[in-house]
Amino acid sequence: MTLVVIIALKESGLQLTQRALAGYGVGLLFVALHVAAFWRVSRRRPSAFLLGHHRGRPVFLAATRPIDHALLPMFTGIAAGFLTFDPDPFVSPGVRAALIGASALFAGGIFGCAVWLTLFRRPFLTLSTDGLAVRWSNGPVQGLIRALAWDALAPGGPPLPPQNARTIWLRVQPALPPVPGVAAPGWFRVEARWMFVDPCFLAHAIHYYREHPEARDGIGTPEGHAQLSATLPRLR
Repeated sequence: MTLVVIIALKESGLQLTQRALAGYGVGLLFVALHVAAFWRVSRRRPSAFLLGHHRGRPVFLAATRPIDHALLPMFTGIAAGFLTFDPDPFVSPGVRAALIGASALFAGGIFGCAVWLTLFRRPFLTLSTDGLAVRWSNGPVQGLIRALAWDALAPGGPPLPPQNARTIWLRVQPALPPVPGVAAPGWFRVEARWMFVDPCFLAHAIHYYREHPEARDGIGTPEGHAQLSATLPRLR
């Protein structure tokens, strides 16, 4: 749709400033429509995980919020504004071609950043038979995956947080011997605000699989998810 708008602007005969502003306006319109469509959905986080695979094994995956994907249409609109750039026709052909090429490269870089931020640099949380795998993005660099074995979590936790909790704190007990790649002993923070899953459900799932090792074989399966969901009302 954005490409159609750009072509139409090119053929419309509008001046440079008007075309650029129109390109930016299209991007802002996409962002507004995105927020209007997904804001209400993102606020109602479900008591459910996605079923997926990580490193060849079935896992429960916490989805990211739909509204967090607004970066892609927003950056696409900005890139569209640069693609409508048209230098002064009185400049030399070489300078004109260089300016248009630089504008196109800059637009491509912006669009590439949007794709990277939206699709490849997302928070990541899985539950497997071994434990939790958590990754948070920090700045432009993709964060490392931190592993938390079920037996490394302190018994009895975490308690059920408030319905709109932004953070879940896990108590990590010392592991003997230390396991490479496993979070160090102490408190470990899970940023539930970035997850499209009910924080009470997430805390309950961690508590349930910590206290019930016999149920871990069902992680990543529809039957295991149904079993987990059936235990939730008794703990609310």
